[in-house]
Amino acid sequence: MNHIQIVVLLMTLTACGPQTPSFVQTLPSRSELAIAAERVEHLAITCDDLVTANRPHGLTQRPECDTGDSMLFSALSLFGKDNQERVFAMKSSFGEDGRPFRSPEDLRAGGGDKSFSRDMTMGVLVYLALSRDVDLARRFWAYIFTHSYNVCPMKNGSCLLTPAMLAVFRDVWRHIGLEPPKETAFVRWVDEETLFQTVASVDPGYQLHLVSVNVFIRLLTGNLTQRYRTVMDRIVAKQPENPWYRYLQWKLQQRPTHELAPLADLTRIQLSMWPRGIQTDWSFEKGDLDEGFRDSMGHEWILLANLLIKEGY
Repeated sequence: MNHIQIVVLLMTLTACGPQTPSFVQTLPSRSELAIAAERVEHLAITCDDLVTANRPHGLTQRPECDTGDSMLFSALSLFGKDNQERVFAMKSSFGEDGRPFRSPEDLRAGGGDKSFSRDMTMGVLVYLALSRDVDLARRFWAYIFTHSYNVCPMKNGSCLLTPAMLAVFRDVWRHIGLEPPKETAFVRWVDEETLFQTVASVDPGYQLHLVSVNVFIRLLTGNLTQRYRTVMDRIVAKQPENPWYRYLQWKLQQRPTHELAPLADLTRIQLSMWPRGIQTDWSFEKGDLDEGFRDSMGHEWILLANLLIKEGY
């Protein structure tokens, strides 16, 4: 299925009107989607698989585990389904002083200057919003505060929190019952304006995906405004074939459940075809979705399937 076919399928999500589309009757049952997700969940690779050479799906090209953005992906996956292994991995990725690492493996190896990033901070904030882990939030902010508002040791500014990110901290802290740090005051307008500028200036890819995560956190914390909804609409306009963006837009617009039917069908198809490639990509953050779907790690489709199942598919 190429991107043109995906666009045709997903564009039906914008259909409106009181009638339930006739194609709903031909789409997969709830059990079919759940079975497909369970199959991939059983086979999708983790770093532990690589360490123990437990590769039931025949992956042999990667002798080492590049954890990369795994903290962000693990946190998003928890939105779809509670998974205590992922919770343990998130909590185990922090040092005693609250310093964050990309993964428990990175922490055990001692990390380095590039052991964390601002991007990964969004994963921590998703996790905190979902778990309401007040202790971890306090430890994390203590590390940031004592390191001049940096989330990692890099001294070139790449780890320094931006005003826009401080606005996300404020919303998450309020959501979990903590008093927001004083440094987060009066920054919301900066965040909204930054998101508009980012969407306007970047091509589909990981930066656009990070903006969607920012909007998603506002959904979790109950801090949505019309401007955030407009940001999401503009993201979808840039990459209308992206299933994650389509789901978020549907959620923000509070559309009828039957409009998710094409997305459920696409998800089942992708799960049934998995694996096809090298299983390294979180395809929803790729600019080239055809390539991303081919090389999908599987976990992003499991997330989407679990969300659709929660919605009634």
